Amino acid sequence: MVMTKRIHSATVPEAAMPSLTIRNLPAGVHAALVRRAKAHGRSLNQEVLGILGREAFAEVVDPEEFIRGTREMHRRLGMKPIPNLEELLRRKREGLP
Repeated sequence: MVMTKRIHSATVPEAAMPSLTIRNLPAGVHAALVRRAKAHGRSLNQEVLGILGREAFAEVVDPEEFIRGTREMHRRLGMKPIPNLEELLRRKREGLP
């Protein structure tokens, strides 16, 4: 179906906006989106578009780069080093903090 818009005396097709269908949306997610939309005074569609627009352009952080940067910051500030994954898992197994 082509949407049209009347401009002066001519009828021209509107530029089609892409659409997205979300299948198998869990009921809890839908309910949370409805609550968010209501809290923000927006329609469900406006709320979802806002979330998608914000997240689509959010900076993607490389976890390894983040950890390296955090370790470097701790080193420069003279803070206790951050343990590696193996050390964290060992501490967890042994019930240590």
